Amino acid sequence: MTQSSNVYLQFVTIAEADQIHTQFVDIGFKPGRQIMWTGVSRDRVQRWADANSMQTLTSVMGPLMDKKHPSCLKLKKSSKEWTAYVKGASALFALHVPKGDVVTVITRPPPQTYNPTGDSTYQTIEEPILKGNEGSEAVSCINMLHLTVAGAEQHRYQAWPVDQTCSWIEKFGMHLSKVLSIMGDEKEKSKEQKEHREQTEKNKKEQRQKQGQEQFLKGKKEENKRKHQEQVEQEEHKKRERKENEKNNRALKKKRKKEKEREEKKQREQKEERKKKNRETQEREQAIKAKRKMENKRKEMEQKEQKDERRKKNRDKQKREKAMKERRKIENKRKKNGQKGAKREQETGETKSLQQQMECKAEEEKEKNATCTGEASKSYERASEHGEGRRLQHTAAPSL
Repeated sequence: MTQSSNVYLQFVTIAEADQIHTQFVDIGFKPGRQIMWTGVSRDRVQRWADANSMQTLTSVMGPLMDKKHPSCLKLKKSSKEWTAYVKGASALFALHVPKGDVVTVITRPPPQTYNPTGDSTYQTIEEPILKGNEGSEAVSCINMLHLTVAGAEQHRYQAWPVDQTCSWIEKFGMHLSKVLSIMGDEKEKSKEQKEHREQTEKNKKEQRQKQGQEQFLKGKKEENKRKHQEQVEQEEHKKRERKENEKNNRALKKKRKKEKEREEKKQREQKEERKKKNRETQEREQAIKAKRKMENKRKEMEQKEQKDERRKKNRDKQKREKAMKERRKIENKRKKNGQKGAKREQETGETKSLQQQMECKAEEEKEKNATCTGEASKSYERASEHGEGRRLQHTAAPSL
């Protein structure tokens, strides 16, 4: 907002002023269609403005004046704060009125057009801005309208810079005759001054109108240029967004494809790992079974050897007992037949020789069995170390 007057900052914050300014720019001001009012019912003014396509402060404020809308601050402020907020909005409304155009003010009819105390919002804030007394550019003229007078609802007359109140009084009258006579006297006395003032004001008005028209056209041109630039920037922004979206989509597809490939590879690796573990488990189980089988075989062999050993010992015992019986028998015979001592000694030598032969034969069988058992044990240990249980069985079987 490039207004020279900052009178509105007495009533609203900069943020609130920016919000109101944005609302005014969005709604748009129609040249010569702005209405201000004082001393008249707001509802009545609003109805007349709506019926005649005019803009009041309430019209252009939109949702900022609708207490049901979340943008409206009325429910968030106290009564005093809301009054100050409306005054700030009125000042901004007056500043945004298109300069070089007409503005209409609805008031009570003459002679008491304004508040006698002079402290109404229009008198203290809006009118000085419209007349350019607050550092802002003035409007071309201010027209008056009095809705409360029957038949004058559409009759407007100029009140500034040229005061044409008398023409309205002549047509519609005035309730106080004393005031009317005073105005008539003043009219007669200052006729020449008025003509001179009217001519001066007319020249100023023409100059202001020309300047306002030039400024309006310049502003319009700048506005069109700015809108065109905004459109170009929006189109460029949309193009960049489309390119960025396409780029992001391609990158996303590529990323998803890589993730899918990684997932498939991971699944294949997991599958191969499971197969490998299963094979290892089966091999271990087979090795354990072979080991157990060989262990059982070894135990059976040991039991068989032990059994054979017991049988051998029994045979040896029987042989020894038999030999002892034979010896006793021979000794008994020798005692009985002392005469035959030499013969008995010979027979005893033969018996001893036979006994020694039998003992040697028993020792040889024992060594042979021990050798077979040691070879079988060593073969079993080698088969356990190399996991070749089945081959060991075939190798050990012939030896046994």
